[in-house]
Amino acid sequence: MSGAPVLPPLHAIADELYSLDPSEFTGRRDAWVKQARTLKRKEEAAQIQALRRPTVAASYLNRAIRKPLPALEEFLDLGEPMREAQAALSVGELAEFGQQRRALEEAVVRELSAMLAEEGVTASPASLDEVRSTLTAALADPDAEQAVRSGTLARALSYAGFGPVDLDRALAADPASIAPVKGKRDRSHLSVVPDLPPEAEPDPEEERRRGEEKRRAERERAERLLANLERSQERAEQRHAKAVSAQERAAEARDRAQSVVDEALAALKAADDKLTETTEAADLAAAELSDAAGEVEQQRQLLADWE
Repeated sequence: MSGAPVLPPLHAIADELYSLDPSEFTGRRDAWVKQARTLKRKEEAAQIQALRRPTVAASYLNRAIRKPLPALEEFLDLGEPMREAQAALSVGELAEFGQQRRALEEAVVRELSAMLAEEGVTASPASLDEVRSTLTAALADPDAEQAVRSGTLARALSYAGFGPVDLDRALAADPASIAPVKGKRDRSHLSVVPDLPPEAEPDPEEERRRGEEKRRAERERAERLLANLERSQERAEQRHAKAVSAQERAAEARDRAQSVVDEALAALKAADDKLTETTEAADLAAAELSDAAGEVEQQRQLLADWE
């Protein structure tokens, strides 16, 4: 802050603060508060002072939104179609979306961890669990999704499984704690960006342009969703092909094993037959031997009597 002191709009100050590591937040916020007071901008100083220091997990997501991380953008884009499928009770779509959600959630965690590693930070398992909880909440509730997209999260979010997500003290500041700047409209609501230009009469050309941008954004979102579905289908086809190949290999191995078993059984039967045959022959030979021994003994007795 060199030269003549100036005070940027609140949304610019918030954008800077929520791009920082939490350890840097308080010192930088206090510096802006001091500058606002120096310029005798008491209301702005109060607004800046009201900005909450983000938790570690919230800070991770605020920085990821600003990066931005492609996987996080894709993940948040799933929110609207998933909620529509939920409302329509479309079991098939929900199952497909569930598979995409799990894959994209892991991709978000990987990209986020890589981003932090570039900054020399190792994310703790507890913080990553809070990131996952916040991602789940963002899919369940459109307000929670917008809170994540705002890049001004103050804490992690959680979803109870029903109803809206609790956003109390979840963002940079509460609406009641941000007083409007004189001469400007009070825009202290969900995102801490009250410094928007005053409302003007609707401009037909501007409305047409915004309509085109909205339709283009919706088409791009639909195209991304289609691309995600096609990638999921391709992965499913690959898994199916691998499963079929494994099934064929298992069947071949079973056939080979069955052939070995059949050959072993045949050999066992032949051995049993041979054993029976040789046992019978041995019994017959033993009988013959006994008869011969008896005859020899009888003959020896006769010879002894002659003598």
